[in-house]
Amino acid sequence: MGERVALILDGGATPGPIPSSVVDVSGEVPRLLREGRIDRERLRSVVPTLELAEENLS
Repeated sequence: MGERVALILDGGATPGPIPSSVVDVSGEVPRLLREGRIDRERLRSVVPTLELAEENLS
């Protein structure tokens, strides 16, 4: 990823087949890029301004 990514937080493998959630916090408003183990409702409970990157969410 080179210089495009300033920081990656890696908590290790997730339990089961569900991948990690991916949130982009590089802009003024956080965006959910991939919904995973932590679903959008739970994320919005702590980040009410969370936007959805609809093209990547099912």
